[in-house]
Amino acid sequence: MSNDDKRYDLDSLDDDINFSSPLRRVSFEAGMLLGVEATQSEQDYHRRRLVRHQYWFHGYGTLLGMAITLDGDESKIEELDKSLTINVSPGIGIDGLGRELMIHEPYCINLFDWLASQSETDLAPGVKRSDDNDLRLIISVRYLDCASGLQPTMATRLNDSTDAVSPSRISDGILLEIEASRSEVGEQPWLAHDLALNDSQDSKFSATEQSQLDGLSTEQRILTTQQARLVYALTKDADAQKQPDLTSSRLAESAARIPLAELRVANVEDLSQLEGQINLNNIRVNNLIRPFIHSNAQIARRTSP
Repeated sequence: MSNDDKRYDLDSLDDDINFSSPLRRVSFEAGMLLGVEATQSEQDYHRRRLVRHQYWFHGYGTLLGMAITLDGDESKIEELDKSLTINVSPGIGIDGLGRELMIHEPYCINLFDWLASQSETDLAPGVKRSDDNDLRLIISVRYLDCASGLQPTMATRLNDSTDAVSPSRISDGILLEIEASRSEVGEQPWLAHDLALNDSQDSKFSATEQSQLDGLSTEQRILTTQQARLVYALTKDADAQKQPDLTSSRLAESAARIPLAELRVANVEDLSQLEGQINLNNIRVNNLIRPFIHSNAQIARRTSP
């Protein structure tokens, strides 16, 4: 990732995790002088409206594709295979902050090269093993702003020793990451908000509301109770909502990531011996740990006679 990409990515994360600030659009009037800030505000208004809509109304996860597969030398079933790659197929999804993910071509990561770039210190803090010492590697993805189309611009600092150039375009991109940890797909629907959506909120129901719930059939009561909890999900009292630190880029990165698959490397007793475990015979892929998004078209198709 270039320095420009890092800068634009951090700006994007800071903006997109801020769900509380009102949005402002440009008021165009004849004879009004508008500059770069106005153009940016206009883009920001429409972009963040879409991001917030997708975050609140659609959720996060895979809509289509983005399958993780392994590719390597099938003859090396008991030895080190330096050609083994993690492949990500084209697909569509939404990350944890409501940003659209469009993967239009396959991507791959050489697993041996990635492991060689990691030190034991890098891996150890997040390593989670099952009872049989399997190492779990989680493949995750999130949206990434990518700077492109550099063009000459006016220098903003005196005696700047570098060429005065700036990106003329910001491309939609993705960031694929590998983490040595166990990924749990929870029931929390909005990752940037810590909401209590369980029976701890039932005490907030008024006597009239509770009486109405009690009068429903079992199936209706379960659904209506879940909806009633949403009514109180954003209230300020007690522990109903623990507002996150919206200035934390680390929180934004964590909330934005969605898991795609888990790679389990069998019988890893010592991280220093991990390289000898890299072959198709020793690694299993599970694509079903990921969250999924269900479109209206899918629901209509499933319920049609």
